[in-house]
Amino acid sequence: MIEAAVVALVVAALLVLPGAALAKAAGLPGASALAAGPAVTLGVVGFATLWLGFTPIRWNLVAASAVFLLLWAAAAYRGRVWPPVEPAEPMSRRSAATIGSGVAIGAGIFSYTCLRWMQLRTSRGFDNISQVWDALWHANLIRFIAETGVASPIRTGELINSDNHDGHFYPDAWHALVALGEPAAALLGVRSGYPQLYNIASVITPAVVLPISAAALTWQLARGKLGERWAAYGASAAAAGSALFPSLYEEEAFGSVPSAVAIALAPVVAVLAMSCVRDRSRLPVAVLALAGVTAAHPSATVVVAALLMLWWATQLLWSPVATRLKDFATLAAIPAGAGALLAPMALGLRSASNETDAFPFYWYDLTLTHAQAALRTAGLVSRTADESAPFEHRAHLMLPLLAVAAAGLLAALWLRQWWAPVLWALFVVVATNDLVPFGPGVCHPYPQCGPLPLHPDGRPSSDWPSFTVPWFLDKASGSFYHDPHRLAEVLTLLVTGFFGFGVAAALCCAERLLRPAAFARRWAAPSAFGLVMALILGYGHHMRLERGALASSSRNDWLVGPEDVKAYHWLAARPDVNGTVVLNQLEQGTGWMYAEAGLKPMFAHYRSPSFSADQACVYWFAASAGRDWRVADALRRLRVRYALQSPPNYWPDHPDPFVHLIDAPGVLPVYHDGPVTIYEFRDLAVRHDQEDPVVSNDQNHFCKG
Repeated sequence: MIEAAVVALVVAALLVLPGAALAKAAGLPGASALAAGPAVTLGVVGFATLWLGFTPIRWNLVAASAVFLLLWAAAAYRGRVWPPVEPAEPMSRRSAATIGSGVAIGAGIFSYTCLRWMQLRTSRGFDNISQVWDALWHANLIRFIAETGVASPIRTGELINSDNHDGHFYPDAWHALVALGEPAAALLGVRSGYPQLYNIASVITPAVVLPISAAALTWQLARGKLGERWAAYGASAAAAGSALFPSLYEEEAFGSVPSAVAIALAPVVAVLAMSCVRDRSRLPVAVLALAGVTAAHPSATVVVAALLMLWWATQLLWSPVATRLKDFATLAAIPAGAGALLAPMALGLRSASNETDAFPFYWYDLTLTHAQAALRTAGLVSRTADESAPFEHRAHLMLPLLAVAAAGLLAALWLRQWWAPVLWALFVVVATNDLVPFGPGVCHPYPQCGPLPLHPDGRPSSDWPSFTVPWFLDKASGSFYHDPHRLAEVLTLLVTGFFGFGVAAALCCAERLLRPAAFARRWAAPSAFGLVMALILGYGHHMRLERGALASSSRNDWLVGPEDVKAYHWLAARPDVNGTVVLNQLEQGTGWMYAEAGLKPMFAHYRSPSFSADQACVYWFAASAGRDWRVADALRRLRVRYALQSPPNYWPDHPDPFVHLIDAPGVLPVYHDGPVTIYEFRDLAVRHDQEDPVVSNDQNHFCKG
């Protein structure tokens, strides 16, 4: 437990402190610098790893320290040359402490709920292997970066396409940052395995940024309308209450942590950008912060852009700080600067967009009407990992939080803070469309599935007629993989902001009503605020088991269990495995052998975007290695000596070519434990007259010799 706590503190420090120090050197006040710290840290990591990828310099703790020190020195010098504008009403220390307490409570509730359940209720505790497919990729990518120093997002093909190293893009700023946790913890005498490092980081990083973001959003909504005191109370309540919403635990369950962290930081980046119109000296920090969320996951950029556009259209356009043109130019300079920092990512983003279009994730529930889908979306229960829980039960648990948030939304509308409610309404429509599509027409097999054209299997095509309402909705949700649970996080952040605003407005109104009473002049508001925080703590304690089970719902050993882990370490201990590649059934989660034991699997993920011909040959025809020289030669070229099979498959309807290995000539089972079997290729075909008709009749001609 102590070692896990050290790893957690190291990850939190790596996330917050470098960026906070850089922001402070650039002139941001202390509280603002801490809030911007995670986004700025990811920004530096993102652009540094991207550009270092074109050089032989490895990404490691030394390189990262050098980059941050250089930027800190530059920021400190620039701060002297271009001093920041002193705010007219700086945040008081009392307000900063109030908000900080809420952030600590929210982070504590989320961390304790997730980690305690993981420690006590899952196999191997903090070393548990998540069965969701995203977790495999994240853990393997963290180890790959730590061992090779290759952290460029446009070079991830070197991991996922292990033979031909075909180009592949994946935003990996979060992974590159977490990869530094292993050597940093080692400096403190703690050695954590990569599954443990991933598990702890996947909890700690969102636990840190979610409360900060909720507080920043509430502060922006409330300070100008209600005053600093009430804004601080509301921001603190929002930060603490952010840990109560189930959709945040769903992100942990589904393994979509990098996108969850990036989206959670979007309000912080937007609020920082909003402050730049009054103090343009903050522009470099805002540029780095926007680059950070983009490098962690580009979907967050959509949220930042939407927040800024609506804020500009509903407030800044009508009440400019300088002139309308200067204000717009200031805001436009931020994405322009971030785009310049991350320019090489443009080609990667395009390829990633094409891949998403090729493999869209639609989660239609066409048993619902549009009204029912909108109600579920607004209630933040559109999709959960625990789909066995009745909707009524999940909705009942949310009612107290949603009631306060609804009051806050109405207060925001009353006080003309329209940008946040409008964005909430837009995302409700987008998320509803991903449950029950809008648009006329009926198509088989789904009613109400939108206008034609359709995919051959009946799903709506992403090629909607341009500039129609369904087209706009489809494009808006495309960055979120058309997945309601990712959109639910955006809605949760906004609802959390409304929750804090509702608390602030209620306390402000109560104080004004009770102002004539002598007993209420000093202690009423702090006591009421303390009661709110106590209720949040009580609710968090009451829901800890249900939320913990939800967060760990994918940690059930159904694909990768203790037998698999034991087999990985048995194989890793064999001296003849060094320098070889293990042929693995990629749909069985066996890629975990890399993160867990350091073995090199042929497939590091549940699917490979670019099979080489040799990989396809040995994957589909490994059983012919003893009777077909073409398969044998492919195995030699790929340096394959062992194969590992461990059913079941992630997709049970997919064929498993490894079932033919058990009686195949030249293939010897050398290890068997439960569902796991390890085969060794020994007597491979050598003569060119040895050809298996099964291989020769392959219409794809994978095995050419």
